[in-house]
Amino acid sequence: HIHARSVNSGGHESRDWVKAFHAQFQGDIPWGWRINGENMYAKHSIAYDNLDTYFYGFAMWNDKNECLSWDETLDWFQLLGIVPCPVLYEGIYDYDKIRELEKKMDFNKQEGYVIRTRDGFHYKDFRKYVAKYVRTGHIQTTQHWMRGQAVVPNKLKPEAGSGF
Repeated sequence: HIHARSVNSGGHESRDWVKAFHAQFQGDIPWGWRINGENMYAKHSIAYDNLDTYFYGFAMWNDKNECLSWDETLDWFQLLGIVPCPVLYEGIYDYDKIRELEKKMDFNKQEGYVIRTRDGFHYKDFRKYVAKYVRTGHIQTTQHWMRGQAVVPNKLKPEAGSGF
């Protein structure tokens, strides 16, 4: 089973690539487990022109609703052929270091970033262990990119092939 943010989300042509990608390994995912990631196929609020893939994974959950540790997640991603999201900083949480990294980011080319613990955690503790930062003005659009706009594919690096 694959869906966007909600199991009730409808179909959209921007999801066709990720559905085909998922079909390649769906039988290897244990029953009741799920993967979180970002579908980068279509331009959202900014265009990307140097992607390794159209889908970046960032979490794997087991049938007990536990997010696996980052190391376990990477093991599963390697097995399934999923490219993990780029790691910008790895280490003990340090507000000042993260703010310094943020100052170097080009938010014309990156919408934001996610911070998560390296350890696993239960879904009930999600708010304690995961944070998301999006660029200033990110959600200040007149219309959601999926409504009434043509799907504009983002661009892959030449060596990425079809992104699979």
